[in-house]
Parts: sequence; structure tokens; C-alpha cells
Amino acid sequence: MIPLGIALTVLFSLAVLALPRVMAALGVMAGVCYITQGQMYLIGGFHMHAIRIVLLAGLIRLIVRGEFRGLKWNKIDWAMTSFLLVMTLVPTLREGTMEVFIYRVGSGYDIALSYWVFRGLLKNALEVEQFFHGLAFMIVPVAMEMILECVTHHSLYEPFGGIGDLTIREGRPRCQGPFRIGITAGIFGATMIPQFIAMLHSRGRQFGAGIGLICALIITWTSNSSGPLMAALSSIVAWLFWPMRTQMQTVRRGIVAVLIALHLSMKVPVWFIFSKLGALTGGDGWHRSYLIDRYIHFFSDWWLMGTNNTHDWMPYVLPDGNADITDLYVAVGITGGVTALVLLIMLLVWCFRYLGNALQVLRVQFSETEFLFWGLGGALFSHVVTLFSITYWDQIFVVLWSLMAMISSVATDVMESEPIPESVPEETPDAEPDLA
Repeated sequence: MIPLGIALTVLFSLAVLALPRVMAALGVMAGVCYITQGQMYLIGGFHMHAIRIVLLAGLIRLIVRGEFRGLKWNKIDWAMTSFLLVMTLVPTLREGTMEVFIYRVGSGYDIALSYWVFRGLLKNALEVEQFFHGLAFMIVPVAMEMILECVTHHSLYEPFGGIGDLTIREGRPRCQGPFRIGITAGIFGATMIPQFIAMLHSRGRQFGAGIGLICALIITWTSNSSGPLMAALSSIVAWLFWPMRTQMQTVRRGIVAVLIALHLSMKVPVWFIFSKLGALTGGDGWHRSYLIDRYIHFFSDWWLMGTNNTHDWMPYVLPDGNADITDLYVAVGITGGVTALVLLIMLLVWCFRYLGNALQVLRVQFSETEFLFWGLGGALFSHVVTLFSITYWDQIFVVLWSLMAMISSVATDVMESEPIPESVPEETPDAEPDLA
């Protein structure tokens, strides 16, 4: 670590330890926004990146202050924990090496702390709204830095290390801010869009929402990547369904019908739609479609215990001899087998279902908090779509898992305080949530 990196890590860790819960959550996100993964210590083969230190401070704070007390486990918590255990144990048993175990523990550390720290710090809708209001101003320097990066082709984060070389695409740089690549930087901005749109409907928050929305769009645009563009479009599509929020079951069935019709009418399987979309948004859509095709074709190789051998999946490979896995769902399957994939899908389903049930309560109450919940669902939908084109491999993981933690907390809080009204039918186990 350089001295400035040490100073920022200590500052943010102290903020997480000492400040009120909402400010502590913002302290964690400051570690995402202002410190790169180049700032780290190597401890016993374990890379303690700055964000991992800040997250550890959050866990210590929650334990010492007893802020986990009274937290009731729900199905989202159980699905997340089960997913984490399978993703750690299966590859360790398959490979049987200490190196793999240490690596999987590190990945599990990232997931577990990102989730549970935010699960303990943000416990209701008001706190989540306050968090995003503060985050709107926190990302202003990030957006300004990425504009400067776009103009000068140099990053202010270069002294911190841990960022990739700036690449140029069609004459424009793919700006990356504190992230290791422009794609994850853009996804950071794009997946914030739904929450800031939601805040535009919150009294007293409109100015902050406008600032945050402008900055999120700037971060997305300056990343100059197709993945963030798709994430931004998904965020907007989620809000386009707002007028139809009480007819989402019909919408979902319509989407399934369209996909089946496309699969039957297209000359190639329906998952090659990513290839066609790539022609519109840019990027290598064919690679992503063909990767899914190979994933299905080689199902027998990975379904039980995953696999570490994908050398014959694609016509080209990485230097290590394996395929370039640019899809989180594929990565989960080849790491933890079909069990891990099913658990990830269950986790996402329960997040949407809890939001849907909470929205039923808020709709009857005519609460403006309904906008916030829809924004959370829109952000998760944006991640769901984006994960078909990338695996999260830098501090962007905090954004995804903290979002799930917030959904778990706020939805549970609403459903515990007010039962789902009899006038609105409760979601059945086979039903999808009332969200796009």
C-alpha cells in the first residue's frame, strides 16, 4: 500500500466503526469508490485488499455493538448462505488443494461480508433511502474523474495501482475510475440508475436524486462499454413497466411466450439473441451466446462437481488454456456444479418475491416508499441481465451483494410490520414477484 492508500483505508475503517449505521454503510461504499484493488496486504497467502479491510471493520462493529441482535433470518439469508457454502466446498473437494481452498475462502469472504455488513447496517426503507441520498453525492468525484479520464486519457487512480491499462474503442477511451476495467466501472453507474429514478418521487430528495442520476449516466457513458449500456437499458425498461405494475403476471407470461416463439422460429437457439443484440450495442455478443451454447452442450462435464477444464469449449482460449468465461451463471455452474447454479437462481427469485410481497403491502397503504422498492427491483433486474455478459471480479461485488442485503432487510421489515392484506392475493410458491 502507498501512504495515501493506507490513510484512506484507515479513515474509511474508522468511519465504519464509529459513525451511525447509515454513515457507516456509506463509509464502506467510499472504499469502493476511492480505493483501487492495488492497495492491499498479503497475509498468509490471503490478499487483504483495502475494501476487504473496510468490510472487516464493518463486521467487527456489528458484532461489538450487538447490531445483529434481533435480526431474523429469512429465505434470502438461507439461500445466500447455502450458495456461499456450496461455492466454497465443491471446488475445494474437486481439486483437493490448499491453493483452491484459500482462493474460495477469499471469494466467500467478499460475498459474506458484503451481504451481512449491509444486512446489519441498513434495516429499513428510511435508512436505505438515506444511504442512496448520500451515495448520490459520493459518486460526484468519481463521475468528474471519469470525465477527466475521458479527456486526458489518464486516470487519477494510477498511483494506487490495481487498474488495467486504459483501452481505446473507436477513438474513445473506456474509462474505468477506481475499477480494474471500464465494464465494471460502467456497471457501477448503470445499476444505480433505478434507485435515483425512484428518489425523484421522494419529497426532499429530488435534488440529490438528480445529482446522482446525472453522475450515474456519466459513469455509464464514459465507460464506453456494451455491458453497462445493456445494464442502463435494463434499468430503464424496469421503470417502463411501472404503469403495469399490477399486471406483471400477464407481462411475465407474455415474455415467456415470446421467448418460446423466438426459440421455435429462429434458425439458432434463443440464447443467440445476445449475438444479435451485440450488433446493436457493440461488444462480442457472439462469444456470450456461443459460451451459453457450449455450457449446455457440456452439461454432463460440470453438473455434479463443476469442472476446471473448458479448453475444448471455444475455438479460442485464454493463456491458461481454458475458455474466457464472461457469464456469471456459467462461472457459477463450472465452479460449484448445478447445485450452486440452482441456489443462485433461488436467491434471485426470493429477492424478487420478497420485494413483490412487500410491494403488495405498500400499494394498499398508498405509500411513496413503493417507488423505492420498485427501484431496488429494477436495480436487481439490471444486474440479472448484466450477469449474462460478465463475471464480477473487482470491488463491484460489493454493489451486487449489498443490494441483495438491502432487499432482504427492507422487505422483511415491511412484511413483519404489516401483514400482506387479504384484499391482495399473496404470492404463491409457484408465482413470480410483482416486478419486472
